[in-house]
Amino acid sequence: MDNLLKMSAKELTRLEIMQRIEGQGLKQKEAAAILGLSERHIKRLYRAYREQGASGLISKHRGKGSNNQLDPQKKQRVIDLLYSQYPDLAYTGSGEVGRSTWCFYFNRNCTPDHDW
Repeated sequence: MDNLLKMSAKELTRLEIMQRIEGQGLKQKEAAAILGLSERHIKRLYRAYREQGASGLISKHRGKGSNNQLDPQKKQRVIDLLYSQYPDLAYTGSGEVGRSTWCFYFNRNCTPDHDW
C-alpha cells in the first residue's frame, strides 16, 4: 500500500485542479482564476506536482513553529516578570501591561539594548 498523505481541503482542491490541467487540458490561466492565485504561482505548483506528485502540493511548513516565536526561556522570563509585579493579572491583559510598563512585545523588543 502506498504512503497516505494528509492534505488540507485547500491542498485537495489544488490537487484536483492540477489533475485537470494534466488530463483535461485546463489552462493554467483558468486554474489561476479558479484558485485565486497568480499564473506564476500555478506554474510553481504544477512543476512541483509533476516532479513530486501529490506530495509536492503539501505545505512544507506544516508542523513547524513560526519563525517569529520567542525562545521558550525568554518567554518564561517575561511571564515571570509580569506575574511577580501583577500576581492577579489575566494572561489576555499581559501584553498591554508589558508594552505600557516595560516597552516589550512578546515577539520582539522595542529597543535592541534590552537584555531579557
